[in-house]
Amino acid sequence: MDAGKYFGTFRACYGIKDAIILNHAPVGCNWGTMIYGTSQNLNDLRMSSSIMHEQEIVFGGENTLKETLISMDTNYDTVKNPLLVLLVGDIPSIIGDDVSGIVDDVEIEKDYVIINAEAFKGDAEKGYEDGLLRLYSLISKNFDKKTNVEKDTNINSINLIGVSIDDYKIEADLKEIKRILKEFNIDINCVISNCTYSEFLNSPNADLNVVMGQGFEFAKIMQKEHNIDYVSVNYPYGIEGTKKFVKSIISKLENNIYKDEEAFELKYNSLVDYEPYKRASVYMNGLYSVPVSIIGDFKAESMAEFLSQELGMDIEVVAHFGEDYKTDVLSSYTTMIFGSSFEKGLSNDLDIPLIRYTYPVFDNVSLSDNIPYAGINGALCLVEDILNSALSRCGKFKYNI
Repeated sequence: MDAGKYFGTFRACYGIKDAIILNHAPVGCNWGTMIYGTSQNLNDLRMSSSIMHEQEIVFGGENTLKETLISMDTNYDTVKNPLLVLLVGDIPSIIGDDVSGIVDDVEIEKDYVIINAEAFKGDAEKGYEDGLLRLYSLISKNFDKKTNVEKDTNINSINLIGVSIDDYKIEADLKEIKRILKEFNIDINCVISNCTYSEFLNSPNADLNVVMGQGFEFAKIMQKEHNIDYVSVNYPYGIEGTKKFVKSIISKLENNIYKDEEAFELKYNSLVDYEPYKRASVYMNGLYSVPVSIIGDFKAESMAEFLSQELGMDIEVVAHFGEDYKTDVLSSYTTMIFGSSFEKGLSNDLDIPLIRYTYPVFDNVSLSDNIPYAGINGALCLVEDILNSALSRCGKFKYNI
């Protein structure tokens, strides 16, 4: 499943929590992004569409775009929603709608940005990268460096780049990541893109950019324009995965006291409680050599590393969205799939459990921000879900636990 550049761009922009999104496209594009974007928070509906029909496709969609722009600018309060993002889809780009001219005529009161996001011009990852780069133009116009604000020199400030507001368990994961980093005197300045517009504009005040799988072009332009270094890290799954995540960040921070290896090890080990794992050790031993497949985005490798190195499971298939992985999974010994809602049919075909861990998830909800999959506590939650899924179906497994 790769919905193309349009969906990737939408995800980058919708992560600005107080932005409103106008999809200048047929109704299907609006419906699809809405279903994916709001699946974990049905109250967070900040989008509309010019809803191009056959008439607009033949005669142009400029009139309906103008009407929708006026309506959105009027009905969304500028204080609560200071940013309007206009995403231009395939059809208006092909027929040549004068989008910039319409926007100039309307005289929008909010800050705004126009982004061409034709799905056929790239995949979702490219859309995400392009979306962040276009959003950066707002920073270059509005950023005011805070030079007179006193800063605690013992605290390091970072931006997390690459997550999305519609990622499964994202609120719980971010809470856990923030908790752990705080223990090492690291604050998160901004999460891109899961932040307010003002937080986004303030992102150049960080000491370091931490890129998780995507958003590299944004980090590079921040390095060039604001002299902020960046580091690439894997998503922090598992106890060891989280340890690597934190150490990678600290290695790039000049004045962090936990650059000392001994100090870091003492601190990190003090945060880990192994007692719950001991209580389930007999069950956990049963996971050893169980064959599994992992489908997903940039998180797939991190999940595979956790399952293999920390739980001892055998990895049959690791595949990314957009790849043809179904045949490989069907012909493997896979007894459990880690993926998104789109792998439900595959898990049904094989009659094996599906652990949903990555976007998009629209047939499960994550209500609590205390049940993450990332970080130290997330490892425990993941193991619990894996064990429960396995134990509830072990009579049907090729390899029994």
